[in-house]
Amino acid sequence: MTDVDKYLLEKLSSDNICKTKKIMGVFIDELYCYITKEIINTKSITYFIEKILEEEPIEKIIISESVDDDIQTLLVNYLTKNKVKFLFTDDYDEETGAYMVFVAKSGIQRKEMEYKTDIPYKYLDHIGNSLCKNCYKEIEKINADYAKRFKKPSLFKAKECIVCKDTKENKEDFYL
Repeated sequence: MTDVDKYLLEKLSSDNICKTKKIMGVFIDELYCYITKEIINTKSITYFIEKILEEEPIEKIIISESVDDDIQTLLVNYLTKNKVKFLFTDDYDEETGAYMVFVAKSGIQRKEMEYKTDIPYKYLDHIGNSLCKNCYKEIEKINADYAKRFKKPSLFKAKECIVCKDTKENKEDFYL
């Protein structure tokens, strides 16, 4: 290795040089954020897309084909209806866990790029369903706007809702 090679290697590996890192084929400084598999594979994904679109003008959304088929259909319908450019790719990013990336209209460099939510995962796949009083109060306390996406509990419904049943089934499966 020559002195020039050593010099270039040191300069290219220094932290102050802009790296050309990509997530799902998009340079990191073009991204607004990305979404992981845990969030994208739920029916609540349209809620999160809506919130992101309110925050930042997005040029296009790139979605991994590894996403569940019914969620892909949901996304195609939602994005087409809302006139958002999107494309599917056969890739996802193993390092970050990104399954969907949002390309910003203007270059943005954010410190935290993973889109995170304070909403417990047990609620994400049950958007639009009826909740019991306890679950509704819990989600309303966490995020009142998201709670509006559920049907309010009625006096004549059973005390246990779909979220309670799923939680109970998951506990039973754990002990089998």
